[in-house]
Amino acid sequence: LLMNPYEAEKMGINEGDTVKISNALGSLELSVRFGELAPKHLFAPFGYSQTAINTLVPAVHDPFSFQTALKSARVIVSS
Repeated sequence: LLMNPYEAEKMGINEGDTVKISNALGSLELSVRFGELAPKHLFAPFGYSQTAINTLVPAVHDPFSFQTALKSARVIVSS
């Protein structure tokens, strides 16, 4: 899980720590790496449908392009 280092520090999370991310669809435990991300943003690889992070993404499609909402899942991070 790629995370903003300043936000992680505020939460007491160090690079390499395992955190739990969760929402109404489920939860995952992922290892943290720091990266240049905007505050309140996280990133995890999602390119294949069987990738675990996709279990936390709602099955919502854009009404015009019919693309899935792969980049718009809200989660809670806990250490």
